[in-house]
Amino acid sequence: MIKKFKKRSIGGALAGLALMVALSGCALTNGKKANAANASKAPVDASVSGNVPTSSKTKHNQDGIGAKVGSKKQAPAHASDTKGHEKQLKDIIARAKNGKVKGANFVSGKTTIEDVHSTWGEPDRPWQPNDRYAYDSYSPGAGRGTYSFGIGRGEVVYDIRYYGSPMDESQAFNKISFTEIKRTLGTPSSVKTNGGDDILMYRLGNYELKFVGPHKTQRLDHISVYSPRAVAPMGGSSK
Repeated sequence: MIKKFKKRSIGGALAGLALMVALSGCALTNGKKANAANASKAPVDASVSGNVPTSSKTKHNQDGIGAKVGSKKQAPAHASDTKGHEKQLKDIIARAKNGKVKGANFVSGKTTIEDVHSTWGEPDRPWQPNDRYAYDSYSPGAGRGTYSFGIGRGEVVYDIRYYGSPMDESQAFNKISFTEIKRTLGTPSSVKTNGGDDILMYRLGNYELKFVGPHKTQRLDHISVYSPRAVAPMGGSSK
């Protein structure tokens, strides 16, 4: 009886052990399958809830930054104009120091109106007896702009006015603001208002360089290279 019981007990124990091993194997197998399933799902979930929106968002941000950088690289039209105007204004003042304006080889305070006539011919608009001031005006054409010459004592030209040329962007004065003039050339020697025009005046040795334009627009209409000595009466003082 004892031997039979032991055999049965051992057999039962072995059977129980086998059953436990089988069950644990199933559990491990199911666990591995579950982990594998979860692992396979994780990248898919991440791509849907994380990577895809992030990638899309990153691309959107990159596009946005690119647009901003691009807009910074492309200087505003007015900035580029300002750069061109600075060069233009410096050229104006360099010529004015010698009594000249662009496109005309005449010197304010030295050239006579006869010299102008012999070089350019008769003016397009000669001065009229009823004009307040004696000015001969020329429009040479071919985009060269418009000029006026003030006739002083001894028929010496005391004022050369240049109106620029709308056909030449580098000489289109109406694009130049008074703010740019002051920023480039500094504070004017004086600022005056004559009728509806403002006048910014810079003293340059024997000359006065004047920037004239409508008060309303605060933009340049014409420049004037003025010689006070030439306009002053004989023996008189400069203005």
